Amino acid sequence: MENPVPLPSFHRSPLGIGQILDGSLKTYRRHLALLFGMIFGVYFITLAISMLVQWAGGIRVAEIEQIADNYDYSSGDGAEILALFLRFIPVLAFVFIVNYAMYTIGEGMLIQAADNIYTQGKPGRVAKILRRLSPRLPRLLFTVLLRDLLVILPTLLCVVIMGAMIVASMAVGEAAMVVAIVAGVLLLGVGILITLFLNVVFVLTPVVVISEGQGYWAAIKRSWQLLKMKDPNSSPKRHLFRMSLILLVFFAFNMVASTFAGAVYMLFGVQQMGDIFSGQQTQFEYNFWQETIGQIVALTLSAVIAAPMWVAFVILYFDIRMRHEGYDLARAAEVSTEPLSYN
Repeated sequence: MENPVPLPSFHRSPLGIGQILDGSLKTYRRHLALLFGMIFGVYFITLAISMLVQWAGGIRVAEIEQIADNYDYSSGDGAEILALFLRFIPVLAFVFIVNYAMYTIGEGMLIQAADNIYTQGKPGRVAKILRRLSPRLPRLLFTVLLRDLLVILPTLLCVVIMGAMIVASMAVGEAAMVVAIVAGVLLLGVGILITLFLNVVFVLTPVVVISEGQGYWAAIKRSWQLLKMKDPNSSPKRHLFRMSLILLVFFAFNMVASTFAGAVYMLFGVQQMGDIFSGQQTQFEYNFWQETIGQIVALTLSAVIAAPMWVAFVILYFDIRMRHEGYDLARAAEVSTEPLSYN
């Protein structure tokens, strides 16, 4: 077995936010073709499958959105648009499942590559990454699904409670309905905050599945256990704050990327926008190639950001384990070729 490449010096002391981001970008730049190529390839295949399924089912999501936006709801007859949505529910559900599964697999490939880098000194080829990832894929998919359900559950419960409060208040009177709406909005805000918090504390779940072989509730709980720790030599001291700041940084990058992708999308419809503003055209007509190019641009920008983001998560994960559990990367490299044990 080859000797692992020595770790960068920033691994020898507690890492700050800047060091984690710097290490992530350096790793990304060093393995740009592999990391970007893998995630973009997964995104592109997902887009191709989604478009093929939609075409085979005689549907395009953009057309449904356009029909919904232009439908005359004042007519009081919603049977037509309801029938349209019911007709396409199976196709849309299949597209959603494919997208969800493929995106999870793409994230798993990035995590596996980053894990290989920090335990073996190099990521290996795509075949090796897939070979190491494949035994974990079923557990990864179902664990991430369970995590996402737990994350979204508080908001869903608050929406249901808010709706029930508003419906019940309608029978009491206008004043009661106003109170119910205000209370419901506040309750919904609490639910969203809880969802955001759970999203942060459970974000290391797929890293735990791949790096430790744990799954389901054990992996979700393990993510929370790691992030709730604190180290007086780290900055910030609480790892939960460090993860929150990392997420905020990449969220800002995603917002900029989304704005840019939207601008590129609209460039192909400048003439239409001008016609709408001048009154010559009443609605925006969706063009197949315009929509496709816009989606490819958006996927490219997402892939550019996704790779260093997951590398940053893996760096933080290993940093926490080394600080609190005495995790030895050199020892991990020695046993990396041993069969995985799922106890």
